[in-house]
Amino acid sequence: MTRSAFVLGLIVSCAVAGSAPAQDHSAQEGARDGDDASPLLLHQLSQVADIGRSLGTTWDAARLGFRRIAPPSMNDLNPLVGEHWIHIPNLRSGAFDLTRPAYAMYYPVRGIEEWQLVGVAYATAAPTGTPVPEGFDGANDHWHTHLPCSGVPELETILAASQEDCREFAGVPGSSRIAMVHVWLNVPNPEGPFADFNIALPYVATGLQPPTPEELRDTTHAGVARPLALALGETLGAVPRLGGTVDPGPDSAFARRVAAPRARIAALVPRLKAAQETGDRVEFDLVALRAIEEWNVIRQAYLDAASTPVLRLLLARWMDEAVNGTKD
Repeated sequence: MTRSAFVLGLIVSCAVAGSAPAQDHSAQEGARDGDDASPLLLHQLSQVADIGRSLGTTWDAARLGFRRIAPPSMNDLNPLVGEHWIHIPNLRSGAFDLTRPAYAMYYPVRGIEEWQLVGVAYATAAPTGTPVPEGFDGANDHWHTHLPCSGVPELETILAASQEDCREFAGVPGSSRIAMVHVWLNVPNPEGPFADFNIALPYVATGLQPPTPEELRDTTHAGVARPLALALGETLGAVPRLGGTVDPGPDSAFARRVAAPRARIAALVPRLKAAQETGDRVEFDLVALRAIEEWNVIRQAYLDAASTPVLRLLLARWMDEAVNGTKD
């Protein structure tokens, strides 16, 4: 697989999408925390949870026709989304069908050797300009579209957010688009079942309590919680979107550069746990800020290792979106 093909596939997958996972109906729990959760929406989310039970592990995914989207040598574990498995016939079906998710996302929430389902994504391919599917009941399912963008210097083809986005990269917009929506399962998402990212994942996987919806609505708390999630992800081997293209393995120059800050973040996790157990918010934030300082060193290493200006821009864009809690 060429670098450009991997970049394309990874952007597709990321755009769609410690302790044991929470109960199966976490998507329903998230919906109840929202403004409106109709009986029909709760029924739809219950159906998705049923589908999720059949996809509990990556072994289940393979048995049901899903395959890991990245090649074996590439790291596709995203700190806020997980590792992506794709079901190509479901993607190509062109229709929204609750029984046929196009993607399944997995995360080491029970330890690095046991990856569990944390969400699915529904996706449809259609000509550019086609409206997104009606999808779930209500207005809270955040469908977003991406289109192939070819001729990008040194990367050939990527997926852009829009025709304007494609032209910003000096590319040529394609004639088709992919519309996508997440549904998070098993690890309740404090920002709802349809959010683009699940900030709770790296917290749960490292044995920490994730931020609450109220904390994420507070700019001061969110300003710590969001970058801390990325820092915690580094201790799990997770990388930002497209980070697998600059982190080829443990013997690379990049890996040697980030080994020390990753180790220092890991060493801070027990102190974060202790602060949560005692309810010492001041101590927690002080330790979190130290972890974030280490993550900023790692962030710069990703950008310095990017092989092209466009790849550097895409890496920076995703990390900024994750830290700011926004998505273009």
